[in-house]
Amino acid sequence: MTSRIADSCATLTDHIYYFDGTNCKFGGNLWCDISDHLPNFCLITKQMSCAKSCNRPLIRIYSKNNIRNFTSQVYNMSFDEVFIHDYVDTCYNLFISKITTAFDNCFKPVRLSRSKSKDKAWITSGIKNSIKKQLI
Repeated sequence: MTSRIADSCATLTDHIYYFDGTNCKFGGNLWCDISDHLPNFCLITKQMSCAKSCNRPLIRIYSKNNIRNFTSQVYNMSFDEVFIHDYVDTCYNLFISKITTAFDNCFKPVRLSRSKSKDKAWITSGIKNSIKKQLI
């Protein structure tokens, strides 16, 4: 591709940007007589690997009830099998396995709601309240 045309030479000196989400793969230059540089482009396809729900991340809900259930499960858990082994790595792996199982049972991953997934990281609850007051 040539992006700069002069009387004595032609060179590729400009950046190439690409548009994501088309069904064809090609690139080129656009003819434009405003400048001696030609605008260039490159279209690349991208396969979507999952449905729209994948745009919403999985989160865990740390409600008081879930925390209470987790605390209760850990409190009532028997660690006898952890202490009967002589190797610290085996004991540690058993301990982590028990705690992780209780954690996964009490704080199951759920998809973030559509409205929450559209929120930007810098939009705090205080800003949301201010926006609501402004709209009234």
